[in-house]
Amino acid sequence: MQKMIGKMSRMYPMLIAVGFMIVLAAFIVGYLNSQTADVYFAATKAVRETSLLVERASIESTGLWMPPFKFLGIGLILGGIVMALRVIIDNLIGAGQEVLTNLPEGKRPALPAPPWYGKLMPMVMMVGEMIFFGAFGIGL
Repeated sequence: MQKMIGKMSRMYPMLIAVGFMIVLAAFIVGYLNSQTADVYFAATKAVRETSLLVERASIESTGLWMPPFKFLGIGLILGGIVMALRVIIDNLIGAGQEVLTNLPEGKRPALPAPPWYGKLMPMVMMVGEMIFFGAFGIGL
């Protein structure tokens, strides 16, 4: 499992890029929704209640799916950061092992075992991402 996560963690730039694209898309949709709200609320009450029902439905429906969409983007950014940290840790372990190979066999100290919570962190992060995807699916 750890080898699989180690290979997957090399894709952290894609997670961060997709997260930023989602946040940017949410910003653009929010801006367009604010323009729709401006048109809706600029009209008189009688016009709003009779002929601008589609605009009101658009404003209201965007408020339902937009927060989980934004959280999904932020979660992908933070997940990419976690994976980048995993890559850094793997590189440091590899560099430490390479340094130890330069020592004579009898004088090599043993590398400390990784903490138990360090092995769980990427898996917990992936479960969190699945929760974000589920919340977005429910929000739609």
